[in-house]
Amino acid sequence: MVAQLNKIRAASAAFIGGVAAMWEDVGFDTEHVGWARETWGRIKPYSTGGNYVNFQMPDEGNSRTVAAYGANYDRLRQVKDACDPHNFFRTNRNITPTA
Repeated sequence: MVAQLNKIRAASAAFIGGVAAMWEDVGFDTEHVGWARETWGRIKPYSTGGNYVNFQMPDEGNSRTVAAYGANYDRLRQVKDACDPHNFFRTNRNITPTA
């Protein structure tokens, strides 16, 4: 059971990948963010459909985080409620406490 709880959900994938765009001029935000999202949209049909929480964008909804943790999400939320009820550890995409 421990191995099942600790395995990476997309372990069947041969590769892990992400799309990153970087630029200096704020005036090009729309162009570069659009390019990155369009590129991901073209690659996504060839993916396993899984996702890694550290690759999620800040403006994405919570549904991808829930999907990343799968059946473990409810158990992890209980741990979050017990250990971090005020959501102190929230820098990355995380499980928000229920309180």
